[in-house]
Parts: sequence; C-alpha cells; structure tokens
Amino acid sequence: MALQLENIITPTARSRETLILIEHNLATPWLSIVQNILKNSSGGVIVCLCLLHPPADVLPRQLLENDVQRVRIIDWTGVVPGYEDSKNEVSSLEWLVSEVQSVLDNSPDCPVHFFVDSPSTLCDDLESPAQAYKILKKWHANVSERPSPSRMILPVPSQSLLLPLLIPPAFAPAIAHLILHPPSLLLYISTEYLTLPPPHSPVTKFWPLFSGLTSRGEAEHLIWGANGSGWEDETVVEVFIRSATGRKTVDRTLEGWGKNRPCKLEELELLNVMWTKRAGSQFKPEADPTQNLSFNLSLTESQQQSRAQVPLPYAHEGQPVLSDSKPSAIFYDPDSADDIDEDDPDEDLDI
Repeated sequence: MALQLENIITPTARSRETLILIEHNLATPWLSIVQNILKNSSGGVIVCLCLLHPPADVLPRQLLENDVQRVRIIDWTGVVPGYEDSKNEVSSLEWLVSEVQSVLDNSPDCPVHFFVDSPSTLCDDLESPAQAYKILKKWHANVSERPSPSRMILPVPSQSLLLPLLIPPAFAPAIAHLILHPPSLLLYISTEYLTLPPPHSPVTKFWPLFSGLTSRGEAEHLIWGANGSGWEDETVVEVFIRSATGRKTVDRTLEGWGKNRPCKLEELELLNVMWTKRAGSQFKPEADPTQNLSFNLSLTESQQQSRAQVPLPYAHEGQPVLSDSKPSAIFYDPDSADDIDEDDPDEDLDI
C-alpha cells in the first residue's frame, strides 16, 4: 500500500489537494519535505516567495542549477519592518501583494506550485492575521483555477495565530495537512503508557493520548527540556487528507520521514527500540503458576475420565420429580424413651 506522503510529494493530474499545509514546531525539521515537494513537481511553474529565508537556502540546488527557467523568485528578505519610513512600508507591502498577483496572473496556462516560505512573517509584517488571511486566500484562489496538480505550499508554526484560519474548508476545501512530530514523542507514549501507534494499539486508546500530549507542547519539552534528546533528523508525520470531491472525507494516518524520503514508522531508526521492546514482550513465555509446588495439581488421563463419570449432586435441581407412586406419608414409630400423652393438652381451651 502506497504511503500518503508519496502521493503528496509526487502528485498526478488526478490530485485534488490545492493546499499543502505543513505544521511544524521547534523540534521538527520541515525544509527537507518542502524541497522534495518542489523537486518532484515536474512540469509547470514554481513561484517562490521568500519572506524569511534566502532563496538559495530554501530551494533545492538541483532545481536552481538544472531547471531555473521555470522558477519565479520573489525575494522579500531584505525588507525589515520598522527600519523604513511608515509610508514606504505601506507602499512596499502593497507592491509585494501586487507583484505576487502579477507573477501568478502572467504565468503560462500550466500547473503552478506556489511556495511561501514563512506565512507567519507576512502576518507579523501586516500586524493582522485577518489581513494576511485575505491576501493568502486571494493567492490561493488564483492557484486553484490552474490546471491540476497546482498547489499552494505553506509551512506554518504550530503556535502561529494564522494557523487556525488556514485549516477550515473556507480557505481550501481540499487540503493535505502535515503535522510534524519528533519520534521521541512516540517513544514516550510507548514507555509511559504502554501504547503503540495504530494498528498495534486500539485507535480509541492511542489518539486521545497522542492529541493530548501534542496540544500541551510535550514534544518540544522532550527535545529541548533538561533531559531532552536534542535535535532529531527523523520526523513522524501526522497526515490529514481532506477531500472536496463527492463525499467529503478526512483520512488520518501516521507515517515517517527519514533519510530525506517518506517511509513507514517501522523504518525510522530512532524508533527501533520501541519495536524491539514490543517483540521481546510479545514472545516472552508466561510463567507457570503451578511450578515449584509441594503437591500435584495435574491429573492423568484415567483420573480425568473417572472425574467425568461422577454424577453431579445438583444436576437436576429445579426440575419437577416425575413419579407414579402414591403420595408420600410420614410414619412415626415412638421408642421406649418417648413421653407420649394420649390426652389432649388443650382440652381446657375453647377452640
């Protein structure tokens, strides 16, 4: 069965997700995933808006060296709000919005892969999540009108005020939402709660634990805390796929990202300890409680047959007794020691 990440990274003409939202935190690397998406976007135009990172640090080297003719770069890293005149800042932001719209409008009639390296920076520059949302929605509408598989790629920190605005269907009905987690989080759940990810554990048990820990920011504490493991090159990817065609469905899976490619969780080297512990506990023989006793609890075959032939004392309890004999009667034969008085002891009573 193909991985969801493979279908997202290498899209086809039937792909319908017009938005790839990559939710990350300080403990998860996201750049390699974006570079693979751009590198595998064969055909079409790549529009890259750099607000925080220089283009050479974000775009794949292979793309810049061999396929630069289909790349449109808008470098905004040299503009820092607060260091220019207020009027110039407003005009600069207006120029940026119009420039991006112009590049999208003037692109040929082919798939467009539009990448914004830091939507949170745009939100900070505008000082308004709502304003940033309107601009991004306008750009996304332009991308959605392009031939498939046109997509908008947005890496957003999990603590960004812009993130809750981008997830609902009002922004993009069809979305591939990738939430990145460090492998240490799964190791923590397997050790502290003895719970492995599905299908090795029930879905109803794993997901509430997993969602609760991620919502409290436990992942960053496991990496950067006092006893944290430090930066990890591998990543656990929680994949949400929301479809907008026909019956709307949402798929949720956990997959891995290691050695610059998608993989199964079992292939992540950092999780080898978790699977090894499970295999050891799964095949460990249970202790026999009847060992080292001073008496024998087992029966031979002949003893088992004899025990099976013993009639049970209450086997017919509650069933009526079927008999053709006369009604029973009680006969009493007094012995010599009995003191029997033939007179009626209550004859003086008027009964």
